[in-house]
Amino acid sequence: MHALTHERVLTELDHARLVGLLARLTASRHLEATHSAHDFFDMAPTLPGHAVPPDLITMRTRIRLRDDRDQEHEVTLVYPAEADAAHGCISVLSPLGLSLIGCREGQTVQWQGPDRVVHHGTIAKVVYQPEAAGDYGA
Repeated sequence: MHALTHERVLTELDHARLVGLLARLTASRHLEATHSAHDFFDMAPTLPGHAVPPDLITMRTRIRLRDDRDQEHEVTLVYPAEADAAHGCISVLSPLGLSLIGCREGQTVQWQGPDRVVHHGTIAKVVYQPEAAGDYGA
């Protein structure tokens, strides 16, 4: 990920839920993702939900991502149990999900796909962000 860690921000609620999720994960298949996630979550600044900018990617944010072939894909950032790549629901603990959380519209991200190829994409548009819509997940 090219975005500097200090540029990425989490909502306090997302941070609490994601740290709790990582604490519960014991399956070895999540081991690599949880190490990367722990590193990021340990350093990420947090803001109350009502204070996050409307172009910040939070949990359940739907975005348009422009890939390195200039094609746009609409994806929603979700918790692992809700992931369904065929329908654009990307797990926050996937390499793509971890590269997106806390970033903002216009930023470029990179992630390694299952094919072990490094992919790049630009966050073209935040289509829906729960906090901007008044949903603070209380």
